Amino acid sequence: MSTTARLQLPYIAPQQAQKQVTYNEAMAALDQLVQPAVQSRTTTAPPVSPATGDTYIVPSGATGAWAGQDGKFVCWLNAAWSYRTPSDGWLAYATDTHELAVFHSGTWVPLVTLTPGQLAFPATQNPSADPNTLDDYEEGTWTPVLAFGGASTGITYGSPTNGRYTKIGRKVTVSGSLVLTNKGSATGAATITGLPFTSANDGITASAAIGFASGMSGITGGVLATLPPNTSRLNLHNGANGSGTSATNSNFSNSSQLYFSASFDV
Repeated sequence: MSTTARLQLPYIAPQQAQKQVTYNEAMAALDQLVQPAVQSRTTTAPPVSPATGDTYIVPSGATGAWAGQDGKFVCWLNAAWSYRTPSDGWLAYATDTHELAVFHSGTWVPLVTLTPGQLAFPATQNPSADPNTLDDYEEGTWTPVLAFGGASTGITYGSPTNGRYTKIGRKVTVSGSLVLTNKGSATGAATITGLPFTSANDGITASAAIGFASGMSGITGGVLATLPPNTSRLNLHNGANGSGTSATNSNFSNSSQLYFSASFDV
């Protein structure tokens, strides 16, 4: 074996003349590969006037002297580009993007995708059993749907009828508005469905805040809302004299409006 197994550093052969040549080559390789920090892993054209020691990761589609060297470390040494082929698991820090990358299955990928001021989570949550570990962040929009007795027959909406949400770990915060132009013909208990996540199945009922209500009928103490466990709906109530009863279709008109928010665990 003429080179080391991992970094491919040249060995000095027995009775080799000019041993300093092999030694210096190995030292240059170590200088390039130990604690590697590269100027960039996205620059496709070799710089015109590189300084000795300038190191890059050659991206796909590189041109000029770097053409065909995709994925390799390239370092300017002795007035020429020196190439090193990485192995799976090698790490490098790109100083232009403040990004740590790992070589995996023939390509470089971000190890922790960090842009200054931004922390990214995968599209599919990787949940942790540790209650002190943050494992997810999401934000987006959702569409509230009013139902009576579980049906929305004939209900039509005006603007704004929409919602937004933020999920941090297991905590979800939602807000939304409902503006009716026709309450339809369904009957029964009033609910707001379509929440973007299902509440935790832990026996705990969460509450929601109704910040504004208009066009309601027979509501004597304000509109209240609860979120039962293991559901994705708000149950609406008529609060009266310190107690609450289920709100129904009879409490709504064709012009009812509700603005609301809720925070719950999933």
